[in-house]
Amino acid sequence: RLVDLLDRYRMIERTAIISFHPDYVAAIEAVRAEIPTGNITLWNPIPTGKAELLGPVWPLLYANPWYVAWAHHLNKVVCPLDPKPEPRIGYYLKLGVDALLTDDPAKTLDAIKQAAHL
Repeated sequence: RLVDLLDRYRMIERTAIISFHPDYVAAIEAVRAEIPTGNITLWNPIPTGKAELLGPVWPLLYANPWYVAWAHHLNKVVCPLDPKPEPRIGYYLKLGVDALLTDDPAKTLDAIKQAAHL
């Protein structure tokens, strides 16, 4: 049903799917392979797997500060899961993450803009 809604509202080209559940991701890939997909990991500090998008929970980027560079070398997109990332924005900018999975995107964007002006 999700893919049907995305089609109906012409959002396929503007969508990426990332989930804790590899089976959900595989179901999307089976129906619409052109949608970028990925996995959120709570435990793996190494950017592995075939997923295009990697969503490590934020402490993993401290456990492995080379995670982002390694993932980029593999042509992957890194978007850490961090519900309240504002205290770590500077670190994320230094690492070069591609996006953030956050509870409050507007607040996070404001923090990024503020950090960029420092």
